[in-house]
Amino acid sequence: MEKISRETELRESYAEIFVDAFREELAKLVDEPPEMKLDFYESKPLNINGIAIVIGLTGSPSGRAVVYMSNETLKLFAQKLQMHEVDEDAAEDAANIFVKCGAEKLNETFAEKNLTLTPPGTICGNGIKIASHKLITFKITATLTFGEVCMNLGFAEGD
Repeated sequence: MEKISRETELRESYAEIFVDAFREELAKLVDEPPEMKLDFYESKPLNINGIAIVIGLTGSPSGRAVVYMSNETLKLFAQKLQMHEVDEDAAEDAANIFVKCGAEKLNETFAEKNLTLTPPGTICGNGIKIASHKLITFKITATLTFGEVCMNLGFAEGD
């Protein structure tokens, strides 16, 4: 049990780095400071209604990040970015920025780590289920005046 607690504690320090990067980059994009919340998320399927951008984390530590929001928040997010039409590519680009900045900060903080990203994939719809099998996962919620933008961050067990 000690090992799992230590792993979870270490992974939480990784997640906190992503919280800071997510906050900074989101505030720059929408010109509004988000209220941030970090929660441990049980290793159960993630249920999403709206848009989900999945980005694989390779290297050390490995895992995945899922940036997601409701369709209504996506519309308002696009308006904040001064886009006239809702464009899933814009959400994908923003998610890539959030996760890339988190990975860069993690690599700077932990010199022995070499976290890299896979290209993002986008899923739109209702009742989306994304598995979290064998991942220590965290939910990062950014609350803005127009809705919530969330990131579910999962790291593989072990190093």
